[in-house]
Amino acid sequence: MLLLTALGTVDMGRAFFTYITLRNAASEAALYGARNLAVSAATMQGRALNEYLPAPYRAGTTATAQRTGNCTAVGGIGLMSVGLSRQFSPISLDVLDFVGPGGTWEFTISPAAEARCMT
Repeated sequence: MLLLTALGTVDMGRAFFTYITLRNAASEAALYGARNLAVSAATMQGRALNEYLPAPYRAGTTATAQRTGNCTAVGGIGLMSVGLSRQFSPISLDVLDFVGPGGTWEFTISPAAEARCMT
C-alpha cells in the first residue's frame, strides 16, 4: 500500500508539472501572437511547440491556435488563443493494473491560454 501511495504521489507531481509546462508554452505563444499581429495561427502553433516547449515534451504534443476579433485595424480588439494537448501515462501502470485491472489510467492534459491584442 505504501508503494502505491508513493507512486501515486510521483505520478500526480509529474502530471501537474506537465500541465504547468504546457500552460506556460501556450501562454508564451499567445503573448507572441498578441504582440506580433502579422503572424499566422500556424506560426503561433510552431512557436508553442518548437520554441517555448522543452524538447522532452515536443513529441506527442499537439497545438491549436486561433485569432479572433480585429487586431489589425486601429482601435480593434481581438484574442489570440493557443492550446496544447498531450497524453499522460502514469509510470505506475503495472501497479494500477494490479489494483484495478482493466482500467484506463491514461488521460489527456490540455491547457489553453489567451492574450488580448489592442491596436
